[in-house]
This record gives sequence, C-alpha cells and structure tokens, in this order.
Amino acid sequence: MNWISRSALVITLIASPALAGEGPFISISIADACAKAKSEDKLVFVDFYTSWCAPCKVMDKTTLADEEVIKWLNENTVALKIDAEKEIKLAKKYRIDSYPTFLFAKPDGEVAGLLFGAHAIKEFLDEAKAIKAGKSPMVRAKEKLISDDENNPHARIDYARSLMRMGKYKEALSAFLWCYDHGNKHSVGFVGVRNSYLITDIVRLGRKYPSALEELRKRRDAARERVITEAPEKPSLWRMFDAANADYPAMDVAALNRELGEEGKTLELYDKMRKEHSDWPAVEQLRRSAFEPLLRKRRYAEIAESTDIEAAVKARIDRQKSMRKHLPKDRLAKFEEMDRRFLIDEIVKYYEVLLGVQDAEAAARLASKTLEIDDSQRTYNLLAWHGYLSGHSVPANVEQARRAFELSNESSAAILDTLVRVLHAQDKSREACELLNAKKNAFEKKQHRAIIKDCIEELGCS
Repeated sequence: MNWISRSALVITLIASPALAGEGPFISISIADACAKAKSEDKLVFVDFYTSWCAPCKVMDKTTLADEEVIKWLNENTVALKIDAEKEIKLAKKYRIDSYPTFLFAKPDGEVAGLLFGAHAIKEFLDEAKAIKAGKSPMVRAKEKLISDDENNPHARIDYARSLMRMGKYKEALSAFLWCYDHGNKHSVGFVGVRNSYLITDIVRLGRKYPSALEELRKRRDAARERVITEAPEKPSLWRMFDAANADYPAMDVAALNRELGEEGKTLELYDKMRKEHSDWPAVEQLRRSAFEPLLRKRRYAEIAESTDIEAAVKARIDRQKSMRKHLPKDRLAKFEEMDRRFLIDEIVKYYEVLLGVQDAEAAARLASKTLEIDDSQRTYNLLAWHGYLSGHSVPANVEQARRAFELSNESSAAILDTLVRVLHAQDKSREACELLNAKKNAFEKKQHRAIIKDCIEELGCS
C-alpha cells in the first residue's frame, strides 16, 4: 500500500499545549513523519485518541509516560498523537474505530501492526518490539494459537480479533464461528464466554462484514427450532457438569437475540412456549432471559409471580460480597464502584415491578435497602424514575426526586424532568408546571433545554 501523496494529504497534528513536547510525540504532518521515518530507518507510530476516551488518558499517565517506553519509541519510531475525530480521513483509512488505537506503519504507509486499548508497560513493549521485528499482533496471535493448542477457544478468539483488526473479515468470521460451534467441547466453562463476549465480537464484525450477522441469525433460528421441537430430557448429574454437553438452546436463542438487538423475538418465543409447553424447562429459561422485554411491556405480574424478588436481591448482594473476598486489594475499589452501579441498576427494576403490582410495602423495603447501598443523587433519581415508569408511582417517588434534584444543586435537567413527571403522576400537575417554568431558564446547554422543552410539551405546561 503506497502512502498518500503530500498534495492529497495535508493532515497536520494539532497538539494541545499540554501535549506539545511531552514524551515521545512530535508535532509534524503525517507526510513529514513518513519522510523522517524513511531517512532514519524507523517506523511511524500514531496514537489515535479522542478527547472523551478514558483508557487514552490512562495510557497517557502510565505506559506512555514510562521512561523505557519513551526511550524505545524515540529510538525506533517517529511518534505522533492524533485526535481521530479531527483527522477523520486518516482514521477511516486505517479503520480506526476504537480508542486508543496504536498504529505502527512503515514509511510507505503500509500497516506493520496495530494495538488496541490500554496496555501495561511490559505488554506494550513486547508487542512493539515484535512489530519492529516484523511480527504483527496477528502473526503473534497465530503463533500463540499453534504453540498453546489450536483447539483452545480463548486463544482462537484472540487470533480472530487480530484478523478482524487487520481487515481479514472472512478469516476472522471462520475463526469466531469455530469457537461458537465447538468451543464448549474444548474448554470447561466456555459457555459463559460463548453467549456473551464471543457473540459481541461477531456482532461487531458484522457491522463491517454483514455475513457475520447472517451466520448468527442462522444459528439463532436453528436453536429456536430445537426449543420448539425437542422435548426436554431429564439431565443426568454428570451432564450438568460436563462442559462438552453444555447445550441449552433456549439460552442460546436469548443470548443471540440480545446481542442482535432482537429481544422481542425472545419474548415471542417465551409466549409461544408458555402457551404450548408450560411445563418445559425452556419456558423458565426464556422467562429469565426475557426479563427486560417483559419489563418494557409492563408485564409485571408475570415477573412477580415467578420471582421471589426480595430473595433475588439478597442473593445478588451476597454474590457481590463473595466476589469482594477474591479480588486483589488494588482492584477492590474500582470493582466496588462499578459493581455498585450495576447492582443499583438491577434493584431499581425490581422496585418498578413491585410498584407495578401495587405491592407498596415490599417496594418501600426495597427502596430502603437500595439507599443503604448507595444514597447518591443517581440512586434517588433512578428510584423515582422507575416508580414513574411503573404507572403506579407513590408519594415517596416525589421525595426521592426532590432529594436527587437537591443533591444535584438543581443543575440536572434530567432529574428535573423526573421530578415534574412524578408530580404530574401524583395529580400535582399545577405544581409540576410551575416548577418547570420557574427553572427552565436556568439551563443553557442545548441538550438540557431540549429535555425541558419536551417535558413542557408532553405535560401540557404553557
């Protein structure tokens, strides 16, 4: 692949004052970097970042600030730092669609290697040195696959990802599909990866190579046919623990529909099986998987009848506590912050269910438990919002929304939107409109004013 001529490519790195002169990066045009690399027998190194990319900022403060990394890049590359959202043509040329992406290019512009995401210092240097020696991440992934075990689905996924990043979409799809079709036979516990990260990777590939989505739908349809036609066998104790026989077509259907954005099809299958074979295990598997679409359809009674909500929440909290015991101390704080958000997101949905079936007492207990875990403005707002969504909001939702708005220093248009909607749902429309009109001019950002405008129109506040 030849480098784009200077006359056609006038892309100059516009470094912020904070970046100019720092680390290994210099502020010259891409074409000049190419010429410099040729004269000095180096590679061109480009750190593609965006202003909003958190891992990019982590790399800036850690790996790319390391003295050994800086020394290696200075000796072996001409290094540039480029905002991919400003240099769109260049990012498109190299298929840059995740951040950070680190491009190693030969002086003629041909890709020598690509690295994606945050890397620890040693990992970054090992990969960079291998690329300099002529071994791209794809070649290294292939070597690792062969040396480890060609039947190791985890190693094959890494290889497939490298193929995808290098634009070898057909080969990547073949490798991914092998993992989906055969991975369970070769790795204990792979079913969890198979029905989550693996499908996500194939869907991501499908955005560039539509055949990948076609293959997933073929497998979804085949699994659906099995759910409908195969009477359940009573599983033996051995089969329950046998990775090679981890075969649950109902779970496959649900996982594929979720990642394909077609969860409505899971709900359709659940309704069909509930009507025709209510005693089959697949019905319960589908019901659990159809939780989100059932919630959106406000089919609260079906969720409440088949779920001990308070026991489910307790089990989830206990699971969080158990996981804490096995995490290194340096990862504990980050895990707790992230998992607390996930936990709250799960609990407030059950809160909505309880209000939806008008079990106000159980809902109040759950709200108290939720606030014991986290009493931030986000949690108060989520409780109020899901109370509103239930169609059976309670006075406590108004107080929750007021507290959230107070904690935000009355600066959140989204929380104000929640507050006025729960007021309206509690037959306090006049108070809702007065508050909305009194606060609307305090918001200057375009997106905030749009929220307020929509709320005024929907609630009929003049």
